[in-house]
Amino acid sequence: MLADNSGPKGDLDTDAFQRAMLQYRNTPDRDTKLSPAMCVFGHPIRDFIPIPPGRYSPHNTWRETLDAREEALRNRHIKQGERLSEHTKRLPQLATGDCVRIQNQIGHYPLKWDKTGIIIEVCQFD
Repeated sequence: MLADNSGPKGDLDTDAFQRAMLQYRNTPDRDTKLSPAMCVFGHPIRDFIPIPPGRYSPHNTWRETLDAREEALRNRHIKQGERLSEHTKRLPQLATGDCVRIQNQIGHYPLKWDKTGIIIEVCQFD
């Protein structure tokens, strides 16, 4: 069975599809609380065809929305980083000749630390 928003042959040139797109464009984002229509036009869309062709001029709210979204995502990323590093500790640097355990990444137990080795070179990466 075809979706209610498409035609019998799957075409999208239907009133139901236009109404679905209008509803999507007027739905607010969970982070910024602004809809795509608010970002571009500065107000909700009231019609299926909001602007005549060739007369498109975005509202400056889109830049403010971009900044607000970046701020919200930055805050979320910082909180996630703080949560993940809450119970961690800084380890000492490895030196050439140190004896270390190595995680076995093949076989039946790929997460088991069952091999040992000696550091032969220390590079700048972790």
